[in-house]
Amino acid sequence: MSNPDLELASRRAIYQYVADNPGVNFRTLLDELNYAQGTLQYPLGWLADEDFIELSNDSQYTRYYPATEYDEADQIVMNALRREYSRRILAHLLADGPLTTSELSDRIDKAKSTVSWHLSKLAEADPVSK
Repeated sequence: MSNPDLELASRRAIYQYVADNPGVNFRTLLDELNYAQGTLQYPLGWLADEDFIELSNDSQYTRYYPATEYDEADQIVMNALRREYSRRILAHLLADGPLTTSELSDRIDKAKSTVSWHLSKLAEADPVSK
């Protein structure tokens, strides 16, 4: 990475982690990079302000993507698939075809309301339709 703006080790490390893990959230960055919250916030904000990374809000987390690599539609799908139960629901639907909320609730051992929330997020992202 030869960009002089990324010569600072912290900026480079954060950018590289986001590039390698598109859709990563703040807490994961803190844990994986072993930075204190304040140490992470400033370079992360700088990378966003300078258009190296983009932020995507999925109603649960702010997620980070390398700038220009993923359009909004891609980010919405990736945001949905970063949720464990959304992935599990989608896997059941792909394997078994259409299922009711009750059937999915039984298969993933979660409340119908939880399944319904994840189905709504998946429907917004387009991998499923209600």
